[in-house]
Amino acid sequence: MESPLLQAFPNAVAAPTRIVIAFFLTPSDTAMQTLSALLPIFLTVFLAELGDKTQLATMLYASGGQSRPLAIFIAASAALVLSTALAVFVGAMMTRYVEALPLKLIAGVGFIVIGSWTVFQHYRGA
Repeated sequence: MESPLLQAFPNAVAAPTRIVIAFFLTPSDTAMQTLSALLPIFLTVFLAELGDKTQLATMLYASGGQSRPLAIFIAASAALVLSTALAVFVGAMMTRYVEALPLKLIAGVGFIVIGSWTVFQHYRGA
């Protein structure tokens, strides 16, 4: 039995799109369950990416005028998709060997260390 979300897609939708969606859904998922699961992930990543080094680098490429904006968009999008796929793969593999609590603790401590280092570098004048 197909997910209700998949049934809502018209037949004109490409098969690869339906396969990707089916990969992330179980047959019992409803559209609302899927959206409520994806929304916090989307918002967290979206807000975290605003103003980060990747976005600044992309803006520099776009302002340089040496490449077309569409080419910059495609290249930056592909890089983000690939790095996200790598993060999901590594994260999924890590959960087999490390419990969730230490993983969150490691990530939290890592963010604190990086943030502290950034603040230190700012006041040091680097």
